[in-house]
Amino acid sequence: MHIITRKSTVWLALTTLVVSLLAPSTPSWAATPEQMLDIVNRTQSITATCSEQIQAPVEASSTTCTSRTYTDKVIIELFQQAIVHSTPSQSSAQQATDYELSMKTTDNEVASYQLSLGHTYSEPALLTISGGSSQIVQEISTKQADILRNLLLKTKSPLTFAVNKVQINSGTKPLPLQYLASIWTTVDYSGNEVGVAGVGYLPGTTDQEIKEKALQLKPSSQLNVQLTGTPTQLNVFMVKDDKYIPQKLNNRSFAVPAKPGYYEYSVSAKWDEFHNITYGFGVYVK
Repeated sequence: MHIITRKSTVWLALTTLVVSLLAPSTPSWAATPEQMLDIVNRTQSITATCSEQIQAPVEASSTTCTSRTYTDKVIIELFQQAIVHSTPSQSSAQQATDYELSMKTTDNEVASYQLSLGHTYSEPALLTISGGSSQIVQEISTKQADILRNLLLKTKSPLTFAVNKVQINSGTKPLPLQYLASIWTTVDYSGNEVGVAGVGYLPGTTDQEIKEKALQLKPSSQLNVQLTGTPTQLNVFMVKDDKYIPQKLNNRSFAVPAKPGYYEYSVSAKWDEFHNITYGFGVYVK
């Protein structure tokens, strides 16, 4: 027979909401790499809401707390690693809450926490988990607390989703896209921003790849551009004889020509100075 105390009830709530794939009797910090992967995959988003304006450390580029919702899996994993590997706090000292954390699963369950992070590096952080009328306080290790400080205090870009968020649809059918180039700032596993610039294949090879992937469409078919977030710039060009002919967009939609033939296009989206991407695609009009 298992006797469950009030504190155990709170802990089981944590285990159920955050580490729902583990057995209730398994401590959350004992998650295997496979279980950790499942936890991350089942987390749809994490929202960090400022509970007060906090002063950033001298080396940080931000001076105030910024509230954000994250869907990037690397960022979600950084938060979940800190939570899953937290241990019961031995300190009785009270610390102010810096962030309210809300984690939503793919099953639309929500877990809420209070994060006392502070702005001083090389110190642990505290995580408060509430359940009913009780709460427990967990300690996040210095290493993982510093990772969260890098993420929450030093990141400059407001974008929190991963790359490859451009899609061209013909009705409900997506067209195959050929990656051409990008500049994308993301977050590494230390919580620091890293910028990655890339280009596709050589032009001749790329054109051939695009042509091989091209779909057949009816004359004057409408194509729609779908994107994550709100880009500051969106451009679609028809590429003909090394010339780029702008296509007029109406609610992010445009029409292919009425005349039969092969047509090649490029689509470019820019969100900010840290994020832009360009793809190529082709269509056969018949």
